[in-house]
Amino acid sequence: MRKWSPGLVWVGVSLIVIGAALTGVQIAWFDLNLVAVLSKVFLVVLGVALLWQSARNGRGREKAPHSASGVEGAE
Repeated sequence: MRKWSPGLVWVGVSLIVIGAALTGVQIAWFDLNLVAVLSKVFLVVLGVALLWQSARNGRGREKAPHSASGVEGAE
């Protein structure tokens, strides 16, 4: 089981939800100012990056005890 960093997960999910909601509202209002839309899309990308980094860190911690044995494939 991966050990996710709860803080990064909450921040990442919040950024994705807020960015997607604001982008959706802005497009629904037909306010297609490119800079404003891209700034909100950036929030979504940042949230995804935080989640990806949290998952990557979790996998690294999970594998550490197995690699400490010095024998490949040993459980």
